[in-house]
Amino acid sequence: MTERQRVKEHDFYEEVMAYTREVRQRSIDGRVVVRAGDLPWLQERQAFVKYYLWPSRYSGRPPETVLDEWAVFAQRIGTHSGKHRHQGGLAIFALEGEGYSVVDGVRYEWEAGDLLLLPLKPGGVEHQHFNRQEGKPAKWVAFIHAALYEWGASELVQLQEHPDFPRAGSRHPAPGEPGHALDLIRPQPQATLPPAPQAENLLEWLYARRDAQRAAADQAPCVVRGRELPWEQNRQGKMRWYLHPAMHDTAIRSLTVFVQEIPPGSRTGLQRVPGGSVLFMLRGRGYTLLDGERHDWQADDCLNLPIRRDGVSVQHVNPDPTQTAAFVSVDLNLVDVLGVNRGAAFEQLESAPDQV
Repeated sequence: MTERQRVKEHDFYEEVMAYTREVRQRSIDGRVVVRAGDLPWLQERQAFVKYYLWPSRYSGRPPETVLDEWAVFAQRIGTHSGKHRHQGGLAIFALEGEGYSVVDGVRYEWEAGDLLLLPLKPGGVEHQHFNRQEGKPAKWVAFIHAALYEWGASELVQLQEHPDFPRAGSRHPAPGEPGHALDLIRPQPQATLPPAPQAENLLEWLYARRDAQRAAADQAPCVVRGRELPWEQNRQGKMRWYLHPAMHDTAIRSLTVFVQEIPPGSRTGLQRVPGGSVLFMLRGRGYTLLDGERHDWQADDCLNLPIRRDGVSVQHVNPDPTQTAAFVSVDLNLVDVLGVNRGAAFEQLESAPDQV
């Protein structure tokens, strides 16, 4: 049998069609709401962790949720986490308490409502998280997309294990001893925007852009402070933007992140969107109408919105007459790559009733 005949017997095109059918079906049948109460806290070498979404390529198990590219996990910090190094590109939203993170030797303070960003840098970033309140654990939730992690050539290297990880001989340097994080802290950089690239040809433009991006990663602050951000009342409702395509002075620009509040007994606007975003519910309880289908949620649950050919219609409802609901939404920033529509749709179908 010739090589051409052997290749012909293997129908590559049919494999692609079968894969797209499988993904399309999972976008209909997969789980939309991942409930915090169904998930265990796990003691691992880096932290005390709860996994909401985890790509099947990492777990080796068939995907159960509508999306299979996001890693979403919560971490609870008693004293401090372990210390490790990997490529950045992810966002960490502080849920409870106060703490700080040491990122490549620089200390960044944070509190509930802040967003910690790990920049994309050659060789990755070394980081460790600390709790500032004795007797009261800090808690945050992290978001990273598998494509960003892998296209950043990320390598996961554990440099110091969590103090409660059960491994014989594990010991952490005490303050004053070589290797303790507090002895390696440098002052926080002052954020300044790098100059626009100037070059004589298109190849040199790329080198100039590289230099500007490296400077931005070194100089932009790694914490976006929630209490310093304005609230925006728009057609969709009340939002506070942490990362947006129009923002250029943040440590990463690979994600779009906002917090939205839903007043008691009210709802957000109704949008048709491409899908693919993940939401972590911060307060309250309610439900989401996804293409007209109701999905109930409460605080600490995680939603993943499917990617469908014609987009998905989405509206979030807070039926509680007394309590405000809130969530943080994270999506890939593909505005300059695939367009706002992403080949599907981005339309306002109905404005929020509380629009000013």
